[in-house]
Amino acid sequence: MLNEAINMAEVKDDRVATVQLDFTFHSLTVDQLLHKLEAGETLSLTEITYLHESDEVRMDELAQYFRDAEETASEIDDGRIQSKVTNF
Repeated sequence: MLNEAINMAEVKDDRVATVQLDFTFHSLTVDQLLHKLEAGETLSLTEITYLHESDEVRMDELAQYFRDAEETASEIDDGRIQSKVTNF
C-alpha cells in the first residue's frame, strides 16, 4: 500500500518511484526508557506511549520528566506529525 501511495503521488509529476522499506525492531523496557529520560535524551511518541501504558511507572513519576515542557515549548517544532506524513 505504501508503495502504491508513493507512486500515485509521483505520477502527478510524471515519474515513478522505487520504494524499499526496511524494518528494524528494538525491544523496549521501562528501565531503558527511564534511563534515556534521565540522560536528557528525547523519546519517540511510541516510547512515551509505552511508558504511559506501563504498570511499572506511575503517572506522577512520568510527569516529572515533562514538567519543563512549557519552558522549552519555543524550541519544539509545533507542526503536526500526521500532517507532515500526509503531506509527504
